[in-house]
Amino acid sequence: MLDPAKVLEAMRAGVNMGQSSQASLSQPFIQGASKIQMSGPEAASSVLKNVTQSSDSMLSNMKGIFNSLQDNVTDHQTMQTEEHPKDFNVAMSDLRETIAKGFPGEMADFFSKVPKM
Repeated sequence: MLDPAKVLEAMRAGVNMGQSSQASLSQPFIQGASKIQMSGPEAASSVLKNVTQSSDSMLSNMKGIFNSLQDNVTDHQTMQTEEHPKDFNVAMSDLRETIAKGFPGEMADFFSKVPKM
């Protein structure tokens, strides 16, 4: 059976070793960083350039995702409008009573009750 006191002691020793390793590794970096001199306008320009590039990349990715989702919706709606009752196996209990009209045609009653802005 494991002794909880020894397990706790081993965990504390591991934490202490990790903290001392982090301190010893960060010391040279901090000393080197304190000697670096940068021009304020150049640093700000560099940061803004990187932020702009990241934002452009993110926006491009989001546009790609949106366009693919829109394509999927369009394809799905096209498929729905072309469906006919004969396409469904009655034995499989297809519950629709009418030919699919697609969104928002299938919810015309709902949208007719929504107040107009």
